[in-house]
Amino acid sequence: GRIRTGFESLAKSLGTSSPAQAAGAACVLMMYLIFPGVSATIFKTFAKDTEWEDEDECWLRVDYSIDCSTDTYALFEMYAGLCIVLYPLGIPLLFAYLLFSRRAIIGDMGLGRLARTDAESDARIDAEAALFASMLGRDITLARRKADGSVKFISFLFSAYTPQCWYYEIVECARRLLLTGMLVFYKDGSSTQIVTALVLACGSLMILTETMPFNDPVDNRLAAMAQWVT
Repeated sequence: GRIRTGFESLAKSLGTSSPAQAAGAACVLMMYLIFPGVSATIFKTFAKDTEWEDEDECWLRVDYSIDCSTDTYALFEMYAGLCIVLYPLGIPLLFAYLLFSRRAIIGDMGLGRLARTDAESDARIDAEAALFASMLGRDITLARRKADGSVKFISFLFSAYTPQCWYYEIVECARRLLLTGMLVFYKDGSSTQIVTALVLACGSLMILTETMPFNDPVDNRLAAMAQWVT
């Protein structure tokens, strides 16, 4: 879904936008695609197995031919630390900047929030008027998203989400980072790893069901089902 939207966004940028925007679209899409796998690989560099009779013995959990007590490993560990800044942290921060700086275009205009507040404080405004104002604000924002060419190159980061949840791709990045990054520090199949995974999964499911971030209600249900299954 979103990957296909990303390629469509790239094609539109290549056909209708400046070369700079086309290059930007390609770079942002590439970052989106490599983010989970690269982040998991980087974090595995720090997953060590120290449960040996010799307390000084330490081996890399994903490759027991690598001795973690050597100077060579120490250099790779420093390099991996730099990569954490560039990839697992840098990519979500870049996405956050791209989205936040364009929130006036892609986000809620505030009509829905204003209507809901007035409806709660003023009995003369009924629920139907509040709902109409909310839908009107949503439709205006969706139309503005399509019409403004300055956000086409990042449209796959927000087009699937409602105007109120324009930021939700950052939440998804955090969820994937925690599930792929934190768990590698625990021994595979250990009770600690299982409990941590369950807590993270339940927390992300609660956020999803509370916000209902997708424009299409079917996508909300499918996302909830997928998180239940996984």
